[in-house]
Formats: sequence, C-alpha cells, structure tokens
Amino acid sequence: MIAKRVGIQLLRDKRTLLMMFVAPILVLFLLYSVLNAGSGEIQIGIVGDEAFKVEGWENYSSVASAKADMKKRELDAFVIPEEFKIIIEGTENTKRNAAYHIITDQLEQENLNSSSNTPVHTEYMYGGKHLSAFEEVGPAIMGFFIFLYVFITSGVSFLRERTFGTLERSLATSIRRSYMLIGYFLGYLPFVACQAFIIEVFVIFVLDVPLEGSLLLLTFVTLVIACVALALGLLLSVFAKNEFQLIQFIPILLVPQILFSGLFDITGGGQWINTIANLMPLSFATRILNAIMLRGEDINWIWSDLLILCSFFLIFVMANSIMLRKERPF
Repeated sequence: MIAKRVGIQLLRDKRTLLMMFVAPILVLFLLYSVLNAGSGEIQIGIVGDEAFKVEGWENYSSVASAKADMKKRELDAFVIPEEFKIIIEGTENTKRNAAYHIITDQLEQENLNSSSNTPVHTEYMYGGKHLSAFEEVGPAIMGFFIFLYVFITSGVSFLRERTFGTLERSLATSIRRSYMLIGYFLGYLPFVACQAFIIEVFVIFVLDVPLEGSLLLLTFVTLVIACVALALGLLLSVFAKNEFQLIQFIPILLVPQILFSGLFDITGGGQWINTIANLMPLSFATRILNAIMLRGEDINWIWSDLLILCSFFLIFVMANSIMLRKERPF
C-alpha cells in the first residue's frame, strides 16, 4: 500500500521525474563535452630575430608588444632567441608546460641552444612554477562556492516566506511590488554579503590562494557575484513548493555553472560550448576573479565582464518582478 502510494506520487510529480531521468543524462553529456573539448592551440610568439621563423608563430618587433598581447590573453608564451629567453604567461599549468617544451624543442631543432653554452632562461609574466594546482583553480572554486551557498541560503529562506504565507499576506497589502522586492533583497543582502566575504577571506588568508590585485576590488566583485546568486535564488524559489524541489535545481542549473566556469579548459571546444559558457554567470565571474587574483588586473581590464555580470543580476531582478506580478496582478 505504501509502495503504491509512493509510486503514484512520483508519477504525478513531473519535475521529480525530469530530475531523475533527464537531468543526469544532460549533466553527463555536458561533462563529457567539456572534458573532451581540450585546450586550444598554444599561441607562441618570437621577438627580435627575424631569421628565426616558425610557421604559426607570431613575430613581434618588441617585448612590450608581445607582453601587451599576452596581457590580453592572445599569447601564451614568446621566445627571444638572441637572449635565449622564454617568457610564459604562467597562470595555466597545462599551457605553461606545453609552451615551454614546444619552444625548447624548436630551439634544439634550429641548433640555437646546442651551439651555445648559454642556458635557456625562463620567466613568467604571472604565476609560474610556484603556482600550485589548487591556487590555479582557487578563484574559480571560490566563485562557485559563493554562488552555490548564497543561492541555497536565499532560495530556502524566500521559499519559507511563501510556505508560511508571509509573502501572500504581504501581497495582499497595498505595498508596491518593486518596494517589496527591494525589501526582501535588502533584508537578505547583509547576510549573503557576509557569507561571501567569509569565503573570500578563508580562500585568501587560510588556503593561501594568491591575490595579486586589489582586495577592495575583489570584495566588490564577490559582492556582485553574491547579488547575482541572491537574485537567482529568489527567482527559482518561486517555482518550488518545498526545499526538496529547490535543491533539485542544483544539478540542472548550478552544476553546469562549474563545468563552464573555467575550472576546465574548453578553448578547444566547438562554438556551441563557448555559446553555453557565455550563458553562465559564473564563466564571467571566474574570468574576473582570475584577472584580479592571479594576474593583478585593475578595473580597466575587467569592466566589460563585470558589466555582463551586472546584466545577469538585472535580468534576474526583472524576472522576479514579473513573477510577483503573476502572484498579485495589480
């Protein structure tokens, strides 16, 4: 009797059936696609020696111009043959090692290294050999944890407002929807901001993930990430009847965020993978966090990604307003 009742309840719950049978297949396919995407082509440049030419390698007239392209992520490494010097971008372990071996192999083929007793000197523009595996992915993990826990906190809290009837009683008053939405948002904001700040401090000062840029700018960015997660949590809580249904959104909406956040190198993937990545707020958040923490960039280098991240926040807020209008159409 109990088994029959449970089976009938599950058959009637289309959302649970979707999460049980469709979500795992979708997430596994995305994971398969991301892991098989692989790294893109290593971009290598040559500075100074016009006689030293390699097909596919960009020739630069000065170190400054090569470093400028490296700063824009258009160059992974460059070599100065006359000085037996290699300069590598340094924040990605796989590309760092691959670029070094490609360049040294090419120097040996050209007999430049064997004809001289001068050893090849290697420098890193950022990071370098001392950058551990966790430090390399630390900014991406920090962004995901902030996003995940703020989403859960805000979503569950707002869902309780609806479950206990508090939201319905507020909607029955003459309070404007915009004021109500702002009120809920400002009520949750101090707590999720503290949550994000605690995660940020722990990652930097306890786990020793390097911070090359401004702590103030990083704190502002983590606050923006928390605001995006807060707005998304409030939005999705409208579609859930209980905490279990809210948690069901995690595999279908939040797991893909980490897959496309930059934790995995997808530069060698197809256009559709890059398109999906551009639909994920965490992909832009990770680019910003990497730029500040590992590369020491300022606002001039992150403003476009930050603007897109803020656009996600505005979209989620507008969607929240629309859903409240459906709850109370006046």
